[in-house]
Parts: sequence; structure tokens; C-alpha cells
Amino acid sequence: KWNVAVQRELGHNIAWEITYIGNHQAHQWYQWDPNTIHARPDVPAGSVATDSLRPVPSIGGVNYLWSFGYGNYAGLATKLEKRFSEGLDFKIAYTWGHAISNVGTPLYGPTGAYGTRGNPRDIGQQYSSAAWDIRHNFTTGVVYYLPFGRGKKFGGQMSRTTDMLLGNWQVNAMLGFRTGPPFCLGTRYGVGYIGTIHPDVVPGKDPKNAPPGGRTPDQWFDTSAVTAPVPYTPGTLGNQSNNRPGERNLDLSLFKDFQVTERYRFQFRAEAYNFTNTPLFGVPGFTHGDANFGRIDTTATPERRCQFALRFMF
Repeated sequence: KWNVAVQRELGHNIAWEITYIGNHQAHQWYQWDPNTIHARPDVPAGSVATDSLRPVPSIGGVNYLWSFGYGNYAGLATKLEKRFSEGLDFKIAYTWGHAISNVGTPLYGPTGAYGTRGNPRDIGQQYSSAAWDIRHNFTTGVVYYLPFGRGKKFGGQMSRTTDMLLGNWQVNAMLGFRTGPPFCLGTRYGVGYIGTIHPDVVPGKDPKNAPPGGRTPDQWFDTSAVTAPVPYTPGTLGNQSNNRPGERNLDLSLFKDFQVTERYRFQFRAEAYNFTNTPLFGVPGFTHGDANFGRIDTTATPERRCQFALRFMF
């Protein structure tokens, strides 16, 4: 791993930082079949028993764990941070990064979670965007004590009753945006090729683009950008050609302190998770030829949730 950072103090307890982050992964785990079939475009699919094409037909498939995977990551991160002062504390961070790998990890599946194209006996051909590649990631967190109430900037002389209503309020927010990880497209129209097959790309089109008229749940990407592969070929579309939808989330909370004595106080809390009730979409139908190709549904993401609490502190 390596990184280099530049930090700058801007005044008012605010600091800015920009960082280059890089790493190289070697000896990643890879579940591989050393008895896998060589690519055989000369043998029509189904014309012979599949196992008869293996280097050692008598033993069939073999599950073997190797450690010859590798990958790389490069990212540019920037952060603006304000330490708590004048009732305000915040942190704003953005990262652009690109993760590339030829295998997956034990925790995150294969690099092409929905099928990779290439010679199954040469994983170097699978070197592409990793299944965990998040290209853009933006997060921010804010804590703000409103300047109203006795001893505050506004209302320092207000009565105890007014202070009980208007003073000691705290607003908190967490906001996050990030792009979705990549996935591969498959096809049901492959002919005569032993191995993973992807569709062919229609010249001048890109399947990751929105369809004419914009994205809809029934057609999330341009399904007309791919077609059936030429027989006896694995298709021209590369690995990790598309990206699933990104995520957007906003959590908000509002706290109010009621001071009883110097030692004892109550705190009222109103908290809302996924405040905008934004749905989280799953992976679109990725197999060319299926009825749901290009169709997308929401995942089991929590809808907007609100909760209220009264806390006693001493």
C-alpha cells in the first residue's frame, strides 16, 4: 500500500486534505478447476459429453483453491473537515477510485459475479474492473447546535419558559451517495462454444447507456446495444460492461436537551432513517434472451423509518 497526502489549514477550525491512495494485491485466493475444459469453438455444444473434453476425463471437475490472483487499486480522496466550534462540526469527503482484479475474494465472490468472458485456463484474460469497484463515493456528516437559548448567540436573555421551548436544539445529518459496482451480461443465444459466453456489441452502441427515452424499471439500460454472438465465439462484449444503480441515503435527527439541574437532564430525540424514502435498486436482468433482460427491481432495503425517544442523562 502507498499514499501521499497534502493537508491545509483554512482557519475557523477548518482543514482540507487531498490524498492519492494506491495498492497492489498479490496471491489472492482463486477457486479454480485445474481440470477445466479448454476453449473448443470447433466442437458444437451438446455434440459430445462435456466431461470427455476435460484434460483428464475420468475425474471430472475439481474444486481447487489457488493463490495466484492479483489486482490493483488507485484512488483520489479529498476531505473538508471542521472541528467542533461555534456549535458546528462537519466532515465532507469524496473519493474517486478504480479497483481492478482478475479474481474475487473469499468475501466478495468472483471478479465477474455474473459470469466472466475469457479462456477459463487463463485468468489473466479476466483482468477487469473488480466486482467491488465503487468509482465515486461521497459522504458528509454534520452536527449543529442551533444558536438559540440562554447563553447562546441569539436569545441570551430569554426567559426560562422560552428557553425551554426554543433553546438547546441540535440538528444532525448523514448524507451518502455512491455509484454501483459493475456486473457482466450473459446470453442464451451462444452457439457451439464451451465456456462463458457474452453477447456481441452492436457497433456504435454501448449497453451501459440509458435507452432512448431514459431509464425505466422495465428497461434500465440499452438492451438494443447487444445481439446474439457469432456462433463458435464467446461474444465481443467485455467483462464488467455495466454498473448496477448507485445508492443515495439521508439520515436526519433532531435532539432537544431539557436541563433539570447541573447534573441531571433529559434529551428528546427524533430520528429519521432514509429520510427521503429513496429505494435501493438491485441488479437488472443480465442475461440476453431472458424475459426480464434489462428489467430492474428494488431490493429489500428499509423504507423510511422514524423513531422517537426520551433519554435521561446524569
